[in-house]
Amino acid sequence: MVLQWIYATVSPEILPSILIDDDLAENSWKLVHQIFQDNQNYRVAFLKTKLTNTKMVDSSVVAYCNRLKSLADQLANVGSPVSDQQLVLRTLAGLPEAYSYFLTNIQQKKTMPSFMKICSRLKL
Repeated sequence: MVLQWIYATVSPEILPSILIDDDLAENSWKLVHQIFQDNQNYRVAFLKTKLTNTKMVDSSVVAYCNRLKSLADQLANVGSPVSDQQLVLRTLAGLPEAYSYFLTNIQQKKTMPSFMKICSRLKL
């Protein structure tokens, strides 16, 4: 029954690569898992590039912070978590020139605020 469920839920493009006569559900599941894990390194590189190149251009502060948080969450999901400090630095680096006073103010603090605090202060 589980094997039939696996066959019914995978995409038609993947199904031929996991179909094996007299196979066990466990083996089919391992094949599906392997197919999706094969692109993990590519996904990490792609997401890190997107995170690095994300800038607040023609978007609201809320959209900008949500985009960065989403990319950080996706990186964590593929085994490459972004620390809160890295996320804060990336957020600050992507701000436009109009936020230079904000940047100076944050950089002069003894301890770096969390990502959530940075986003909250930017919204103000």
